[in-house]
Amino acid sequence: YQADSVFLEILDSIGVSLDWANEGLIVKKSSNIKLIDHDCSACPDLTPTLAFMAAHIDGESVLRNLEILRYKESDRIEEIIKVLKAFDVPFRFDQEKEDLYINGSSKIRYPNIDYNPPADHRIIMMTYLFMIKNSGGNISNTDHIKKSFPHFIEVFS
Repeated sequence: YQADSVFLEILDSIGVSLDWANEGLIVKKSSNIKLIDHDCSACPDLTPTLAFMAAHIDGESVLRNLEILRYKESDRIEEIIKVLKAFDVPFRFDQEKEDLYINGSSKIRYPNIDYNPPADHRIIMMTYLFMIKNSGGNISNTDHIKKSFPHFIEVFS
């Protein structure tokens, strides 16, 4: 399995219902979603997605051991923090431990922004998720998503 396959375990651990059907995986949100507390050192590519999810769960989630994210297509820690700031998501970053604490809200509304992310497919996809959650904004550099999910924008539009 790819390191990102732990995503299903994380969804299950926070209370998301997962059911396999003939059509594929059916994911259902529960009324009692738990906070995320995850060591991301073994699945750094999943961290931007977890940051997006944490921004929508009421309370403080923590993404731990993020140091490896500094050495990806971009400094993903820096870029995740830029995106959280752009969308007014409260957070704090412990530089000593390399842990990111995100104070999420299921009722959050984001400002419509124009965003020019680095040439990093994971950051572009995370930013786009924030934008579609709020039905607005403009993002550039989207052709870099071809690296991992060429039809991402069409699928999530």
